[in-house]
Amino acid sequence: MSPSLLKKHAKELGLNISPLCEQKLREEIRNQKERKWNEQHANFITAYNKNIETEGVALQEWRTF
Repeated sequence: MSPSLLKKHAKELGLNISPLCEQKLREEIRNQKERKWNEQHANFITAYNKNIETEGVALQEWRTF
């Protein structure tokens, strides 16, 4: 669907485009930042998880739960 047709349908439905665009932009920015952070820290997360599997949780013997 073309941008002009989208705008026409939004207008017919009484939708305010600006807040919708802002909301979607915020969501996309958050998603992209999360994806980038996960990519940048993937090696650390993998190593940490392997360490927990082999060594257990730090100070496990002192936990009361």
